[in-house]
Amino acid sequence: MTSPTIANESCGPINQSLNQKFFVNGTFSCDVMFEDFLRGHRLLFDQHHLAKIVVIWVIFFLSCSGNSAVLFSVNGRRKQERSGNTQLLMTHLAIANLIFTFFVLPMDAIWNCTLEWRGGDILCRALNMLKQFAMYMSSSAIVVLVLVRLLTLLYPVPPNQQRKRVKLIIAVAWVLSFTSGLPGVAMFSTIDHWPMKCQCPKHYFHQCVDFMLIHGVGKQIFHMYSMCASFFVPVVIVIVCYIIMAIAIKKLGKREEEDHNRNPIFGGRKNEPSKGLAKAKKTNQLMTLLITLAFVICWCPYYIIGVIHWFNLNHEPIVDVVAEEVMLLSVYFNPCLHPFIIVMLNKDIRSRLRAVVTSIVLIPGNWRRGASSRKNIKSKDISLLTLHKEETEMTLFPSDNRKGQRHIANNAVV
Repeated sequence: MTSPTIANESCGPINQSLNQKFFVNGTFSCDVMFEDFLRGHRLLFDQHHLAKIVVIWVIFFLSCSGNSAVLFSVNGRRKQERSGNTQLLMTHLAIANLIFTFFVLPMDAIWNCTLEWRGGDILCRALNMLKQFAMYMSSSAIVVLVLVRLLTLLYPVPPNQQRKRVKLIIAVAWVLSFTSGLPGVAMFSTIDHWPMKCQCPKHYFHQCVDFMLIHGVGKQIFHMYSMCASFFVPVVIVIVCYIIMAIAIKKLGKREEEDHNRNPIFGGRKNEPSKGLAKAKKTNQLMTLLITLAFVICWCPYYIIGVIHWFNLNHEPIVDVVAEEVMLLSVYFNPCLHPFIIVMLNKDIRSRLRAVVTSIVLIPGNWRRGASSRKNIKSKDISLLTLHKEETEMTLFPSDNRKGQRHIANNAVV
């Protein structure tokens, strides 16, 4: 790396009071000084960086393959079949996970290999803006899932209006996530840093940082804004939604019990669909709850480290280096856990994946037969977000007598 021209005349002679470990045979060594500086700032490649890179790439391939499989299975439908709200929400969740996977993981893996920024100022700004957008969208996708469930429970609407509402919520989430990441274009920039500019003008490194535009309190405000927008605010929204849903479901249960007591003659007719309804509710709630818990568990350690660094003004080490690296790595696991949760609790997707694997591995070259078998697969469970009226009725109540059961299904299955 060619160093910019520096006027060394004003620097004067090397001060002998400098750290003696930088002297070799009585002569000040810039190489020793620079290596010591890099080691002190963890900018020398070691086994920790290697392990981190390996873990990141493993997570990358797991997340990429898992979310791609979910995306293919959800959208691998016949042309005459209309995609429901469940498929729409799952599609955008998988897309958000893939955006996080492609915009965050490769950049961090390469950066941990080079340990300095080698992409120039434009890439520094653009890639970090996209990284922040991916993180905002990953958390917004969880909020969308929970918020749609809440609105479906409290304010049931006809299928067409429900689909428009879901699309509107998804669109708002994408727009807010992208606009929230735009400040990264201005905040991030590249700098050249010399540990000892006068004595060692050729020993410096090039880095992409976020503290050149604003300093001090302004920088802390930006960091707090990022943490709130990507984690704290979404977590608060999710908790509030779950509390409201728990209260609403409890009231709904009491209302159904009162109706049953007032009309004991029809109690037997309601028992059978109620069992199926309870099972469907349990599956849907469990799936959404597991996805939400995966988000909180994976992101919480990452932001605990962020808060520690935010309040640690003296930059003294508080957390062990290995423990800190593990906590920072936890956020990468979030997008690769969602496909496992969805496949584990969704029989339809498992059947579609099994048909695809069979058609590719066991019957090579016979794609049409595999596609035909996939068309004949029928879903036997309720998916993660069964919100569409027709889907709910068809899945929960396969009998012809549906008219008296629609109100309960549309208000309780979320």
